[in-house]
Amino acid sequence: MLRAVQHGTVLAGAPRTVRVEENDRCRPDSVHQYHSVRSVTGTLRPRKGIARYYQLVIDDAELLDAAWCCPHPSPFARRIRGHIPFEPAAEFEGEPGGPGGGLFGRLRSLVGGAR
Repeated sequence: MLRAVQHGTVLAGAPRTVRVEENDRCRPDSVHQYHSVRSVTGTLRPRKGIARYYQLVIDDAELLDAAWCCPHPSPFARRIRGHIPFEPAAEFEGEPGGPGGGLFGRLRSLVGGAR
């Protein structure tokens, strides 16, 4: 199980992630909802499409737009559909599990595939 951890708080837990551009991305259902609040911010990213942002609440501190999601990405970025990366301060720890985990999952993560 992989866990996204920031400032000692677990933000998400998932058996695997998708790695794109050096960012691990989690499915929205793996994000702990009590740590995230939908932001009013939205941007249009030329290569990725429309991004929706989330505020993270950790120990009564709000981290504005620290996570985002492209629910309907451009055709060039369809691998990231619905997956959420966190700001660079969040670290992933643990080992991939379930289908795609183990040795082959680690090899894929080294070449930029699913983690």
